[in-house]
Amino acid sequence: MKQKQSGKDKSVRVKGPLGPRKPNAKGNKPRTRPQAAAHNRVKAPMTAEPVSVQHHESEEELSAPMLTSFGGALSQLQRKMQSKLHAGQFRFINESLYTCSGDKAQQLFKKDPSLFDAYHEGFREQVNKWPQNPVDIFIRDVKRHPKWIVGDFGCGDAKLAASVPNKVYSFDLVAANSRVTACDIAHVPLKAEALDVAIFSLSLMGTNYVDFLLEAHRCMKLKGFLKIAEVRSRFEDVAAFIQMLEGMGFTLLNQDDTNTMFLLFEFQKTSRAVQKKNLPASSVPLKACRYKKR
Repeated sequence: MKQKQSGKDKSVRVKGPLGPRKPNAKGNKPRTRPQAAAHNRVKAPMTAEPVSVQHHESEEELSAPMLTSFGGALSQLQRKMQSKLHAGQFRFINESLYTCSGDKAQQLFKKDPSLFDAYHEGFREQVNKWPQNPVDIFIRDVKRHPKWIVGDFGCGDAKLAASVPNKVYSFDLVAANSRVTACDIAHVPLKAEALDVAIFSLSLMGTNYVDFLLEAHRCMKLKGFLKIAEVRSRFEDVAAFIQMLEGMGFTLLNQDDTNTMFLLFEFQKTSRAVQKKNLPASSVPLKACRYKKR
């Protein structure tokens, strides 16, 4: 049936799959269904090419060998999990060393020497992320004085001794190599006033770390130098720390706080007498490094 037309307003009937549709009240054309619209999904024919599925793994992950049931190579995911386990083990050992005495730490490593290796592996990974390793600073300083006799208290793998021409006595709880003497650094096998310089590079660990400093004082010559690097976050009161060292017979020569991770101190032994009244009794002015529970 023909419809009357007036101006631009055209009334038409549109045939659809369910029969003819009437125009809406405003005279607009009714909406038609688009071909392949979301309203009417069309299944792919059986002869279509298989659809490629995008996985989240990277090419590196896909090419990484998987761990077999007989102990093959580790996949990237397994390596990542292993790295987290090592990091957790390092945090546990590190916190234990800060919260026990030196002799107890020595007993711990004697019972299981592999913990010492695990600790220093984690320590190296952590320090490698820092802008600078304090040991490298001490190496540079010692090289300027090749005649110095050096005591490295808490030496780790004795990197300092391996890097300078000086005579270096390297002490730690476990002998990582032939350069290291295994001992509690509160009691090192040295005669009194044998050292020109004593170095503590991030090694004032343990609840009795004051004993380590007193032992260094015993081993140092008068006018000898004490060099300390310690993690910045451990200091609640730097002035109290300096005052404690002054009570041991040391005088502060230099303090360097330019590094974001640690503080550097240089003292000189100016007195053989130790003023016991200036030493902390129960609480010490250095905090233990503790980690948040995860």
